[in-house]
Amino acid sequence: AGSSNDWTFDKMEYDESTGKCVIEVEVVAGDNFKITATAAWTTEWTNANLDESCANADFLDDPVEEFGKYKTCFAEAGKYKISMDVTAEKYTIEKL
Repeated sequence: AGSSNDWTFDKMEYDESTGKCVIEVEVVAGDNFKITATAAWTTEWTNANLDESCANADFLDDPVEEFGKYKTCFAEAGKYKISMDVTAEKYTIEKL
């Protein structure tokens, strides 16, 4: 999570109990992010991969277009858990 000018690839940890890759991040309001299944932009997931269960969450802003793809944006500062289901190509966001 951060601005698109200084993004880095932060590795997610695999959680055997859920079968998902997870990461916890601390963000400020206005931060945004994209997800990749590998450390390369060629496999980039967009806001379209956001699971419907959290698509209307109050802590998220409307997605922002960048280079023809939509990145997910945080409306509220705080700590968040992002879980990625590689098989379903979906991710969820939970405010901690």
